This record gives sequence, C-alpha cells and structure tokens, in this order.
Amino acid sequence: MKYIKYKINSILFIFAILALTSSCLSTDEDGDFNPELVAYGDFSLESISPTSAFSGQSVTITGSNFGEFKEAAKIYFNGIPATDITSYNDTQMVVSVPATANSGKIKVDVWTNSHESEQEFNLIPGAVISYYNPSQAEEGEIIKIIGENFGTDTNIVEIYFSGNPNPIDIISISDTEIEVKVPFDAANGPITIVKGPQTFIGPDFLYPTGRLKFLFNVLGDTEGFSGGAVTTAGNFTWPYGGSTSRFDFIAPTSEPFSTMSLKKEEYPYLAMKVSAIPNGRQYMFLETTGDDSGVKYGKWYKNKVNPDPIVGLIDKNIIVYDIGGANFTTTKLEDGLINRMLFNFTDSAGGSLDIDWIIAFKSIEELEAYVN
Repeated sequence: MKYIKYKINSILFIFAILALTSSCLSTDEDGDFNPELVAYGDFSLESISPTSAFSGQSVTITGSNFGEFKEAAKIYFNGIPATDITSYNDTQMVVSVPATANSGKIKVDVWTNSHESEQEFNLIPGAVISYYNPSQAEEGEIIKIIGENFGTDTNIVEIYFSGNPNPIDIISISDTEIEVKVPFDAANGPITIVKGPQTFIGPDFLYPTGRLKFLFNVLGDTEGFSGGAVTTAGNFTWPYGGSTSRFDFIAPTSEPFSTMSLKKEEYPYLAMKVSAIPNGRQYMFLETTGDDSGVKYGKWYKNKVNPDPIVGLIDKNIIVYDIGGANFTTTKLEDGLINRMLFNFTDSAGGSLDIDWIIAFKSIEELEAYVN
C-alpha cells in the first residue's frame, strides 16, 4: 500500500509541474503555444557617445532596462551587426564599431524589443596611404606621405618605418599629407600609420642602395647571415669556437637583402657594434658581382689583417673597416651587388659574441653622430 501511495504522489507531482509549465507559456486565441507572444519588459534608448568614430573604436549606448544578459542584445550600425560588446549592464552598453560599419542610425534589439537611436552615427573613414614623395630618400631627409583621411591630430597618429619599433616624430600633418624625417634605424619596407585603434600599411619605402645595413631587430631573422641566431631583438648572437670561426652573409633570394649593393666610395666605412672587441682575429672578406657578366670580385680585408682601432669608437666596442681605400687593392673589388660578406673572429676567452648592427657610413663623423 505504501508503494502505491508513493506512486500516486509522484504522478500527481508530475501533473502539477506540467500544469505550471503550460500556464507560463503564451498562447494565441486558439489556445496554441506561440513563442512570439512571450513578453519581455521594454527598454529605453537615450543616447550614443561618441556620435563619430573609427571602425574598431568604442561607442557607449546609454539607456535603461537593458537587463544584465548581454547575449540577449543585438546592435546594428546602419544594418551592419556589431560582434564585440565589450561591456554591458542594465543602463549602458559599450560596443566596438564593426570594420564594415556605415554611417546612419544605430539599432538595438534586446530580446523581442527594438529601438533606433535618435542621433545619427557618423563613421570616420579610415586613412589611405597612396605614395611617398620622394619614394626613396636618405636618413635625415624629409619625405611626404601622401594619402587621405589622415586627420590633423598628432596625438592619435603614429608613423612607423619598417624595422623600427618606435614611432617617429611628425613634422606636419594635414588630412592628405604627413611630413616626416627619414630615421636611421629602419630598413626597406612599408611605412605604417596607426590612427587611434586603426592600422594602415602603405607601399614599400626604399633607402638608397649602397648603404649596407643589418639591424637584427626581428626575432629569428638573421638577415642573411649564417652561423648564429637572433634570439633577442637587436642582437645577432654568434658562438666562438666553431669549426670555421666565422659568420657569413650570403645574399638571400628575397628582397631587400638580395639587392644590397656595395658603393665603396659613397659609403666607405663599414662599422659593427659588438658586445666586446675580440682579442684575436677580426678579419673580413667581401665579394661582389661587379658587372653584368656575373664575374665575382672579392678579397680579404688588408689580406687578413685586423682593422685599425679608431679612438672614441673602439672603447664603445665598435669595429670599423675602411672599405673605400686601398685595403682591397691586392685584387680588384668592384661596386655591385653583394654576393658574400664574411667575418672571421677569434677570442681566447671563448663564449659568444653579440652583434647589435652592421652599417656602412659616409664618414667617421656620420658614424660618430649615429653612435652618440
């Protein structure tokens, strides 16, 4: 009897749950369930701020009765859905402007209720980099970046040259033109503009050929050198005591290193910043493809003699090779594409050597200015 009583109570409990559930569901006039008739409290939409913004920038939508469940909300910028709601509560939503947003009304849906903003939202168009004038320039020269939608606020615009992680100073700016001074610590490659939350990449900017420049500022990129590694940005680390005691540059097939040229009269001083001056050999070998016939020219610097130390530079661990003088006269060395560059170093203490950079300079004065 007790078993039957428990069974009857269980059945009654199930019927009670079903009755309660059905009473919570909305029905139409015929008594059939209709999910469209489920009622949710309406909300109000009061303001949007700012009313003008870039794609990717945050816009705050203020109102009331949004609820706390952001998954119930859908936001549209003139019909384009926003997918990134970064903050949400009962009175405020913060949303990122979609990349493909349009100017116009902002529509907000919360559950089954929908409202449009009274204010028009204005999408600020992204910047476009068209070209540089000139497209090739020396370090320290002024170039113009030509394009559109740059704006005029230097507080939200940053300019980056390839290979240089630091923004450079802007001399002047208008909506269609930015003037900057070409930095020394950079390389061939695109110029990048960061404007607020947006990033725009332009065409390649080129330094004149002839100034050899290796900065080793990208992790893992040895810039064509073998025998060492770039495990810290700004350092090519090479271990002493290898079977050949050398590290080589053999021109890769890809630019910009495949097009590095020697102009020994224009850039006669090849300098290298190292962690410590080797107490043994500091030999250098240089080889070029000197003319269209493909003939290669090259020889050891001073026929395997260390370069002369320069006062004021050697104490800063800078080795300087005078490649424009009579130091390669034992064989002909012609200007042309760099085919191979080799450094043969030894040190009785062993360990490893860090090379910060290898750069060709016009004069010792230019080198000293760069170092200081």
